Amino acid sequence: MKKRILALISAAVIALAFTGCGSDETENTAAGESAENGSESTQTAADRTAIAQITQTEIEGLSENQFYAANLMGTGITEIYVSENGSGDWGNNLISSPITDGQKVIISVPGMETGKEYDICVIDSEDNTTEYYGFDIASTVQVTFYEDAQCDVSTI
Repeated sequence: MKKRILALISAAVIALAFTGCGSDETENTAAGESAENGSESTQTAADRTAIAQITQTEIEGLSENQFYAANLMGTGITEIYVSENGSGDWGNNLISSPITDGQKVIISVPGMETGKEYDICVIDSEDNTTEYYGFDIASTVQVTFYEDAQCDVSTI
């Protein structure tokens, strides 16, 4: 019950944070240019913003060792690794197929322990490696990866 209340509060805060965000002409132009240049993507700026949000239903569908990875990097993600903070061993890739730009998938972290911090390593389709440090995976429900090694973390 406590987790559901926290999840509901988190979802409300995330929704509130995005109410000030709207598409502008630059985003619409970029999406239009993409379609004109022969890109098969028909994803709008609103669709991309929606991916960064997490719903109460999505939160309730997660088990204790899972979180969503949302890709808004502008390129695909080919590998994701999660390891205990400072361990130096990334272990195995946690995704079986690439996460395309504008896609969100569930990541399961085997052997995750409550109360420990974890690091995340992301490798994109251009072979760029980005590392993110100090996550409480037990309370993380979504990590949204953006361009320029930026990310947002949604927790409960």
